[in-house]
Amino acid sequence: MTGRFSISLASVVCAAVLQSCGGNKPVPKNGTTTQPANTTSVVKIDTARQKMNGKENELFKIAAKYQKRLMFTQAIQAYDSMLTLDPQNQVAFDNIATIYYTLGQKDSAAAVAERALRANSTDYLAHYYVGMVDLYYRNNARKAIVEFSSCVASQI
Repeated sequence: MTGRFSISLASVVCAAVLQSCGGNKPVPKNGTTTQPANTTSVVKIDTARQKMNGKENELFKIAAKYQKRLMFTQAIQAYDSMLTLDPQNQVAFDNIATIYYTLGQKDSAAAVAERALRANSTDYLAHYYVGMVDLYYRNNARKAIVEFSSCVASQI
């Protein structure tokens, strides 16, 4: 009974995280959305973009164009180039994790998100993706709750 309770509790926490952290919308079956669920995410991305230098900003525009056209391999390559210039670029990490998660490559999404957390432990989207993978694919509700709690805490 405890296992079912943990999964239910983690699902409730997940719903709260979606509301408070501005995580992405649930991925539809066709896997075509990568747009933020609310304006909080957009504002944070715009703020982070303002910190980028000219080369990073150009790479971001290229990557975003590829991502919008669902050319995910090219988008990931462009975001990786951004990480070469700035190994702590939260926007690049978050977008790569989003792409992998959208494509159903959950372990890759979690690996990128975990790299992002090593660079910036307050990256709320990274906590969100690690939590989602822990909950739904690794069946680790306890770790998911910790990740979701960190996601919410980073927004306070």
